[in-house]
Parts: sequence; C-alpha cells; structure tokens
Amino acid sequence: MEGAPAFNEPKCDVGWAGAYIAKRDWHFHRQLFLRYGVVLAPGQFTQIIAAIRRGQARFVVRKGKRGSIYSLRIKEADGRVFMLVIKGVPITAWPIKASKRLVKKTAPPKQSDPI
Repeated sequence: MEGAPAFNEPKCDVGWAGAYIAKRDWHFHRQLFLRYGVVLAPGQFTQIIAAIRRGQARFVVRKGKRGSIYSLRIKEADGRVFMLVIKGVPITAWPIKASKRLVKKTAPPKQSDPI
C-alpha cells in the first residue's frame, strides 16, 4: 500500500513534541507505570501537581516529617492512585496493597444500625 507507514515504524504522539519528563520526576513516572500500569499523557503530571496544591486530591495520612499520602482519581488507572507527596510534588506512586491498608486504618469506624 502506498502511503501506509512501514510495519516497524514507531507511531509518534504529537502531544509529546517539545515535552519532556524532568530527571527528578522519573522515579514517580516509573513507579506509576510499574504499580498501576499508567503512563501519563503530556501535561497530566502538571495537572496532578495543580490538583494537590488546590486541595482537589484526597489527603490520606501524614508520612514522616515532610511527606503525606494523597490519592487522586486518574482515568487511566481505573480508580484512585495513591502517591507520596513532599512539598506539593509527587515523589513516588504508593504500592496498591499498602494503600488499601492505609485506607482501612484511616477510615472512620462504621456506625452500627440503630435499634
């Protein structure tokens, strides 16, 4: 076929033209992919930071002196993604099993049915 791309020719997402991931943020992106199977689109990382700073991300628990765990719904993850945040910037994606334990610990006790 004329005009069709070659079989091994990679398809480029034009949204990445001029975009890059800063070296300090690679760990977060790598862990997000390994733990949740999510690759962020260009601009999504900036949107995550903005959501945290605007208070749209759900605060879960404080971790240590500087960090906190937040959760945020990301469409590509089919649910919430939990992340360790220091000074308003996601540092790492929190493991799913550990996140579920945190949610159980911090959830308010269930009220019993009134008699």
